[in-house]
Amino acid sequence: MGMFDYMHVNLTLLPLAEDERNRLISNEGFQTKSLYRDLTDYYITEDGYLEMRPGPDFSDENWVINPHNECFRISDANGIINFYTSVRDEAYTYFEFEALFLDGCLQEIRYLGGNVRTERIQTCFWTRKELLRSSA
Repeated sequence: MGMFDYMHVNLTLLPLAEDERNRLISNEGFQTKSLYRDLTDYYITEDGYLEMRPGPDFSDENWVINPHNECFRISDANGIINFYTSVRDEAYTYFEFEALFLDGCLQEIRYLGGNVRTERIQTCFWTRKELLRSSA
């Protein structure tokens, strides 16, 4: 199974028909293994940026999660983020997407379908992130 990160995206950004999008409304987010795989929460914002809230501090014996409520914008994300989820209703459905980022901006999101399971490797990289807020 392995570690992963969480991806959150406004469903209106997904290239799906309305009935398919409605099936995802109760979904709490997507998983991705295209990033650092440390249980971080990533967000694709409505204006096309990638933001993150750090996951647990594994060096702390209690695995404290983001104690300062930090949120960062990743200003130079480049690559493809693959994210996926499943919906267990009357018809079990798997949803998989790719989001392409260039120079920190979302270029497109593609729907890969319900039966595709892409290779799970890190495919998006960056060197800069800006602190948007912190309670520290």
